[in-house]
Amino acid sequence: LGTAANQTVLDLADAILDKRPDTGLETIHRALDSGTDSRVLARQIVDYLRALLLVKLGNEAQADLAADTRAQVERHAGALSAPEILRMTRLFNAAATDLRGGWQPSLSLELALAEAIEGPPPVEKPSAAGGEKPPETRSRPEASPRMVAQLATRALSRAVPPRRAGQGFQAKPVEVSHPNPAPPAASVPENKPITGAVSLDQVAKAWRQVRAAVRPQNPALEALLNSCKLLEIKDGALVLGFASEVLRSKMDAPGQLDVTRKVIAEVLGVELQLRCVVSNARQPAPPDVKPDGMVAAALKEGGEIVDIQE
Repeated sequence: LGTAANQTVLDLADAILDKRPDTGLETIHRALDSGTDSRVLARQIVDYLRALLLVKLGNEAQADLAADTRAQVERHAGALSAPEILRMTRLFNAAATDLRGGWQPSLSLELALAEAIEGPPPVEKPSAAGGEKPPETRSRPEASPRMVAQLATRALSRAVPPRRAGQGFQAKPVEVSHPNPAPPAASVPENKPITGAVSLDQVAKAWRQVRAAVRPQNPALEALLNSCKLLEIKDGALVLGFASEVLRSKMDAPGQLDVTRKVIAEVLGVELQLRCVVSNARQPAPPDVKPDGMVAAALKEGGEIVDIQE
């Protein structure tokens, strides 16, 4: 590894150990902005993780380490377990083979970084009696003060969750004998979300806020939302376009969709279904363009509107 590339990999390893996704993303983008190819960077990370694994397994002679990086490798290897190094190696090796361009060349590296920091999913173990599953517990990484502040702010904003349409409370009538019955109290309207009354332009303007609300819960999901294109709202469903089937399949999962729908409802006050497609469309059709016309078809093939004459 060259000196600059070697320092980039070391900084990225420090960010993973410190549970700092913001520092890790900044390191990746700084390297790519300086001209480093994303595939080359991914392979350098895999080579470094392989060296960590060899040192961890007591085979330091096969690591072929430079003198100026040996101390850092030993420190990182001592702070990680062998299963953790194996898992991170698989993540970044998959990123190295999945980098095929698209809207966001850095997306595969960002997803690998987010999953490496977030940790593996919880494993459900059946209890000894009756084969019942214990309550699901998930160990979370130690959060930085900044992450704690973001989560606390979000918890306060969600203290009173919005009710779904048609789920108002119904109280049983109670007969009370009173010589002078008071007039019935005026009913207080519920703050119900508005369904079907949002445009694609409104969603696009609020999309940055949606991503910011998702980031503390799931950094990998926020990276997916950053890479997708808002294509249209059709039959009450927001259509999200992705550059490849790999990205679409990662997003089109019940857990990912549920979190996104909930955040959209909180930010916009609207219940929207989500539909994920593989699309090369670069620009959504304006409201006055027929969805089945030639202009809409050209936009879906990657065309762009450069001038509108009235």
